[in-house]
Amino acid sequence: MKHVLLALLFPMALTAQTVQQLTEQLGKTVLYGDIALSSDGAHVAWVQSTAASTSKQTCVRGRSENTAATVVRVPITGDRTDFDPAWSPDSKTLAFFSSAGQKEQRQLWAVKADGSDPKKITDLKGYAARPRWSHDGKQIAFLYIEGAGGGGPLMAAAATTGVVDTAIHNR
Repeated sequence: MKHVLLALLFPMALTAQTVQQLTEQLGKTVLYGDIALSSDGAHVAWVQSTAASTSKQTCVRGRSENTAATVVRVPITGDRTDFDPAWSPDSKTLAFFSSAGQKEQRQLWAVKADGSDPKKITDLKGYAARPRWSHDGKQIAFLYIEGAGGGGPLMAAAATTGVVDTAIHNR
């Protein structure tokens, strides 16, 4: 039974060249995530990568069919991983987290709607995620855990005991 199933799945023998061609094509696969639409509907931002790369970069595009997508450039070289793009209420500024130049540490960046004029906003030491703009567009709130690693939803951590305390950091 197993041989019949395999014969149906692979009717032709895969040569080394065919496997290499398939691998190259898979490496060119573009992956999209973290999509954000501006409130006026004129711009869209997303995080993009290829299957062969660990780098994830924020891209922006205007509504016009004639405009190409622009990769947001930050003035730091090397691989980076971008996260969580968020548009300001007036749709003129995009905020996002990036690990550019700091390996695992996310920092908050802001760019103009066309992806130009990048500005690093924070100098954090801990976990940061999910930026959200205030309604007047003057402040950005985000989840920040000082001293915590990047982790994720399944990160192992010691159980918290004792008095639960909150702190608001204004920067």
